[in-house]
Amino acid sequence: KRVLFAYFPTYKDSPLQPDYSRILAVGDASGIQSPLSFGGFGALTRHLERISDAITEALESDLLHKDDLGEINAYTPNLSAAWMFQKAMSVRMGQKVNPKFVNRLLATNFDVMNNMGE
Repeated sequence: KRVLFAYFPTYKDSPLQPDYSRILAVGDASGIQSPLSFGGFGALTRHLERISDAITEALESDLLHKDDLGEINAYTPNLSAAWMFQKAMSVRMGQKVNPKFVNRLLATNFDVMNNMGE
């Protein structure tokens, strides 16, 4: 069983753009995907080759300004379905929801995906 004990903060303008030059956030810290869906670490591993190549190129070309590094984790349209799923599980500040809301939503989505097969 999967248990969720708290809400996760999410960001409206994701992926998060670097605030500083020479610093690149990866995994959950990058805001690429929701941590609820194993998104941060999962996104890192799915895109490891692309991100590794981009970091290598940035280092070799001295493209370490925050604007240059922002291109490494740039938004990719194929993540829109994951963001839609994350948005469905978002709770606004001050919003009152059933404490079982997220777990029920996840269970329903996983049941539907399971029924669809591979």
